[in-house]
Amino acid sequence: MNTLTATLPDTISSDYALWTLAHSLYEKNDLTLQQAASLAGIAPTYFRRRLEDIKAGRFQFVQTENSLANSVFTRGNHLLNKPFDRKRFDELIEQMDIQEPLDQLLGMLTK
Repeated sequence: MNTLTATLPDTISSDYALWTLAHSLYEKNDLTLQQAASLAGIAPTYFRRRLEDIKAGRFQFVQTENSLANSVFTRGNHLLNKPFDRKRFDELIEQMDIQEPLDQLLGMLTK
C-alpha cells in the first residue's frame, strides 16, 4: 500500500479531495469498490449508493460555504451529511428505553 501526502489550498477540504480521488480512480477501474470506499472514508454500500445517486442526477458532492472542512452531499437545498452512524444510533436506542414488546410496537404502526 502506498502513502500519499498532499498540501491542499484552504479552499479544498480533505473530505472533498479524498472523495474526488476515490471516485475518479474507481470510475477508471483502478480501485475496487472496497478500496475506493476506504479511501473516501465511508462504507462501500454508501459509496456505491452515492455513485448511483450522482449518476441519476439526484445528488452531487460539494463543499459547504460556511465550513471548508465540511463537505457534504446535496440534494436541492438539503444537505446530506456522512453516512449512517451505527454507534450514535445504538446510543439513541439506549436513551429511548423502549419497554413494549415488538409485536405491540408493530401493532401501533399498522393502525
